[in-house]
Amino acid sequence: MRLLYDKAEKFKYLTHAISRLHDEVYLEVSRDSVRFWVMSPDKTAMAFVRLPSHAFSDFEVESEVTMAISSEELDRIARRAIRGDALLLESKGELLEAALLNRDKGIERRFSLSSSLREERFKDIRLKPEVEFVMSSEDFGLLLGDIKLVSDSVTFKAENEEVRVIARGEEKEYTWILRRGDPLLDLRVEGPAEASYSRSSLEIASRPASAAEEIRLAYATERPLRMSFAIAGEEVMVIYVAPLAE
Repeated sequence: MRLLYDKAEKFKYLTHAISRLHDEVYLEVSRDSVRFWVMSPDKTAMAFVRLPSHAFSDFEVESEVTMAISSEELDRIARRAIRGDALLLESKGELLEAALLNRDKGIERRFSLSSSLREERFKDIRLKPEVEFVMSSEDFGLLLGDIKLVSDSVTFKAENEEVRVIARGEEKEYTWILRRGDPLLDLRVEGPAEASYSRSSLEIASRPASAAEEIRLAYATERPLRMSFAIAGEEVMVIYVAPLAE
């Protein structure tokens, strides 16, 4: 296996989110794509990054494989990337070798990660969202900052072509009414829907969101929230967050 990804500097925004969910991440390589995926130990959050084969300048895969590696070590390596770096991943027996290559500067930095082959395969969560909306990454960051001042949880309540974002704390309350064009880039409401989520779970998305122009959120009453970002073309990260129990 030899995978060369030219946008190493952006990759660190994805590994940061993955490492916050679990200390182990699965790397699943097929003939047409690479997927990193992770489930939190309490199964309240799941995330995956899918990179199609054409996102790589070099894509050599002999056979499909799934391996487990340390998400913390992968994140530490990714965070060392500078402008112009490419990320090279190569399997070397029980090791996964990660290299940061900078052709302009003629620098090559190599790291080795222990890995173990696994039988697990990625299974996506099937959602039938009643509400789906798109907002800029800047507005999403503003939303997270506002909620942090008030509460550890947030409620999304949608009806009549608007989404109310509500946070309540001790003697404090916050509401932001989101509508198409104010500030939403897109909005679809099939019917009334309400669900609450942990603020800290939403904050997992803050770093990858900063690498994308916009974020798409989708949910249904008392169902998981799906947050998705297009990092570059078809290179996508998706984070699922379980609703808080009543």
